[in-house]
Amino acid sequence: MNKKQSFSMRRVLAGSLGVLTALALAFGPMSTAFAASTDKLDSLKSQASQLNEQGSSLKNQLSGLQNEADSKLEEKAVLEQQISVLSAQIVNTQALIEEYDVQIADKQVELENAQQKADEYYQLFLARFRDLEEQGSVSYWSILFDAASFSDLLDRISFIADVVHYDNQIVDQLQAARQAVADAKADLETNQAEQVQAKTDLESQQAELSTDEAAVDAAIAEINSKADVYQSQLDEIKSQADALDEQIAAAQKEYEAQVAAEKAAAEKAAAEKAAAEKAAAEKAAAEKAAQEAANKKNNSSSNSNSSSSSSGSGRISMVWPCASTRVTSGFGKRNSPTAGASTYHKGIDIGASTGTAIYAAASGTVTEAGYSSSRGNYVVIYHSNGVSTAYMHCSALYVSSGDKVSQGQTIAAVGSTGISTGPHLHFSVIEDGTYVNPRNYV
Repeated sequence: MNKKQSFSMRRVLAGSLGVLTALALAFGPMSTAFAASTDKLDSLKSQASQLNEQGSSLKNQLSGLQNEADSKLEEKAVLEQQISVLSAQIVNTQALIEEYDVQIADKQVELENAQQKADEYYQLFLARFRDLEEQGSVSYWSILFDAASFSDLLDRISFIADVVHYDNQIVDQLQAARQAVADAKADLETNQAEQVQAKTDLESQQAELSTDEAAVDAAIAEINSKADVYQSQLDEIKSQADALDEQIAAAQKEYEAQVAAEKAAAEKAAAEKAAAEKAAAEKAAAEKAAQEAANKKNNSSSNSNSSSSSSGSGRISMVWPCASTRVTSGFGKRNSPTAGASTYHKGIDIGASTGTAIYAAASGTVTEAGYSSSRGNYVVIYHSNGVSTAYMHCSALYVSSGDKVSQGQTIAAVGSTGISTGPHLHFSVIEDGTYVNPRNYV
C-alpha cells in the first residue's frame, strides 16, 4: 500500500465509522464492548487526522523551502555569470598589461640605443678635437691668438661657431630622438598603470561577487539542511501512519464483529419481543371476541355504535415534538442550505442542541427506525387515518421498528446526522403518502 492509498483508507474508514455507529444505534443501546470498540476507532481516527495534518504542514514547508532554494539558485546563476564576465575582462586586461610590458621593454631598448648614439657622437666630437690638438695643426686657442686681424678673428670665430652649431644640431636631433622614445615609453607606462588599476578594480568587484556567491551557497546549504530535517520528520510521520493503518484495520475488524454481534442480539431481542407481542395480541383478540360475543347478547346496538366510533374521521391531535420550540426552516420552497439538500422542504426544522429530547407527536406504531445517507438516524410512526410522522437527523434512537409508542414519549435525541448543517430535528407529517405542512397539526 502506497502513502496516498494509506491516507485514503483512513478517510474511508472514518466515513464508514459514522454509518456503522448509526446502524448500531438503530438496534438499541450500545453495549460496553461496543462502546469501547467505537472509542478505540474514534481515537485511532483522531490520531490519523493529526498525522495527516502534520504531514500536510511539513509538505507545505518543504514546498516553501524548495521555492526559496530555487530563488537562491537563480541568484547564484546570475552571480556566476557576472563573475565569469569579470574573469574574462581580467584576463583581457592582464593580456594588455603584458603587451604593454613588451612595448615598454622595446622602448627601453630604443631609449638605450638613442642614448648610446648620443654618447657615441659626443665621444667622436671629443676625439676629433683631441686629434686636432694632438696634431698641433689647430686649436681653439691658436685660432683665437694667431688671428692676423680682427677680421681674421671674426672669420675664425665664425668657423668655430659653425662647427659648434653643427654639433649642436646633431646633439639636438639625438636628444629629440631620445626624448621621443622616452615620451612614448612614458605613455606606455601610463597606459599600463591605467590597465593595472582597471585590473585591480575588476578583481575587487570579482571578490565582492565571490563573497555574495559564498553567502548564497551558505543560504542554500542552510535551506537544504532544513529540508533534510523536514523530510526526515515527514518520513517518520509516514512510518507512523503506516503502523496506524495496521491498527485501524485490526480495530475495524473488531468493530465490525462487535456490530454484527450487537445486531444479532438486537434482532434476537426484537424477534422475541414480536413473538411476545403476537401472543399477547392473540390473547387480547380472543378475550375481545369473547367480550364482544357477550356484549352482543346483552345489547345488540352497542356494537354498531362502537364501530361508528372506531372508524373516526378528520385530523388527529398532536403535541409539539421537541423540547425546543425554535423553528429554523419552514415547510415548502426554499434555497438549498447545503449540497444534496432539497429546494422543497417537506417538513419543518426545529433548532436544538445535540441530545435534546424528541417526543412522539401522537400515539402510534413505529414503522421505521434506522439510518440513511440523507435522513441520518430517523424514526417514522404511523398513527391512524393514513397519517404518519417522521423525525430525522437524530443523534440517538430509543425505539425500534414495531414498537408501540404513546403521545409525548421520548423516542430519540436531536443530532446532526445525514445531510445536515447543524443539530436540529426535521419533523414531517405524511397524509396518505403525501407530505403536508406540520403546522396544520402542531
